Amino acid sequence: MGNQSRMACAAKAILANGSAHTIAVVAVVAVLSAGCADAPSSPEPSTVQSPSPDGSDMTSKAVLTWAAPVSLGSGFPTVVTSSQGAWVGLESSASQVIGWRLTGDGDWVTQPVVGFGQFVPTALVSFRDRLIASAINPSDPASSAMFVSDDGARWTAIESAALNHGTIRSVVAGPQGALAIGIDSGRAATWSSSDIDDWAFSAIDSPTGAVRLLTAATTSGGFVVAGLTGTDLDNAGGFKLEKPSTPAAWFSTDGISWQASAVEAIEAKGAHIQQVIATANVLLAIGSDPMVDPDVASSLQVAWRSTDGRAWQRVGEVGIEIPSGMLAITNDVLLVLGGGDLDPGSGGHLGGWLSGDALDWRPVAFAGSPDIPYAPGAQPLQPILDNILSGDVGLLVFGVGDEGERSWVATLSPLR
Repeated sequence: MGNQSRMACAAKAILANGSAHTIAVVAVVAVLSAGCADAPSSPEPSTVQSPSPDGSDMTSKAVLTWAAPVSLGSGFPTVVTSSQGAWVGLESSASQVIGWRLTGDGDWVTQPVVGFGQFVPTALVSFRDRLIASAINPSDPASSAMFVSDDGARWTAIESAALNHGTIRSVVAGPQGALAIGIDSGRAATWSSSDIDDWAFSAIDSPTGAVRLLTAATTSGGFVVAGLTGTDLDNAGGFKLEKPSTPAAWFSTDGISWQASAVEAIEAKGAHIQQVIATANVLLAIGSDPMVDPDVASSLQVAWRSTDGRAWQRVGEVGIEIPSGMLAITNDVLLVLGGGDLDPGSGGHLGGWLSGDALDWRPVAFAGSPDIPYAPGAQPLQPILDNILSGDVGLLVFGVGDEGERSWVATLSPLR
């Protein structure tokens, strides 16, 4: 993995306690080419296959337009989501939680937050105009809770019998409801709700070994969770890169009854699925599975594709068949921002690619502000791509450099 920014380090710290991710959309960082350049460049507009509302493909040209960067100062939100047309976030600092909001004027403002007590947010999502946060107690990482807020400032712990046991690591939300993932007494666990108030608990087992859930996604037909199975896993919810494991996924229509998915993968040291992301027509998973020698440490980043969440086909290596970088969804198509072997630029220039099917990737042109982040692997003093989030108000991109954390709002404009 390349340079570790402050956000990535925050994610790593929570991962050490068994969490799958700290932000609504997890950053997938592959091995990126090192170097730097005097100014960012972008590829020329290219024909992009993107799904139309009726499910057929339509040909369009797309441009990603960048707004001017906004400085966040010395702090930064560690969990962020879009809600009611705005970007909101939470930061845990000096034993307190601080609220963040990106205003219509393009500036970040902070506000006091009450209700979390000793808990630290690990994930933040928007569900039916309300905010849901999962949180853990740093002094007792096995202790977790779920909180809800109408305004991002006043938070209330969700009271439900199903939430009284186990350790919740993260939460996602979509058309079917909200889904949290974690662990309970050494078993992989999920908590689901269709209305935030009432939650149902489920455990996921596998005949091939213990299960660890690292990621979750919502689809139009239900939920997908993924991670790994193995026979030598710790009870805290993590896994060991030096121990054999097998990438695995499960599908559910209601978040309660889970069915094991068919994943094209083999057992290897540290093999797993780290991220799943879904459009209306296709799901893409990123993880590690060399499929070469079970005794080789699993450092190879690979991708899997599914159209229904029930069957996953391996589609290639990240940086070769799949662009290397950070993954998000915009306009219901897959977007990767980063560098690597498919980077049409040079050095640390940032590149962008779009795909409607997770198979055919085309470069996307950049417009707007020329002051955009560089790809991971550029010189540390440059603003380096730190994270990318997708929401109902476009894309939110973070970069970190010698001036601290900065953010960009970017919008994709198909030119038909």
